[in-house]
Amino acid sequence: MKDIIVKGVKYEGIEIELPKTTLLIIKGKKGFIMCGALNVDVYNTPNMLERNVICANVRGVRTFDDMLNANIYDLSNGMKALGAYKGMRVDEALVYIS
Repeated sequence: MKDIIVKGVKYEGIEIELPKTTLLIIKGKKGFIMCGALNVDVYNTPNMLERNVICANVRGVRTFDDMLNANIYDLSNGMKALGAYKGMRVDEALVYIS
């Protein structure tokens, strides 16, 4: 785990090395942003909607710096409701998960 500090706010960087890939997650107090290896669609299914999970994912990243500079590829309905949108830069979207 790694502390990621953006605009004075601390987030938790979670890195899981797997065979031939690495999972990356930036976790805040209310939600998380994950790499493209993980799927947002599961959080928008009828069984999960009541949980109102606040999350998004990005594609084509290999490091936390890559993630911070990437644009959101997909996001949960819970994160959309807060004002985040596809194409938004992750470093700007962090406010929605803090």
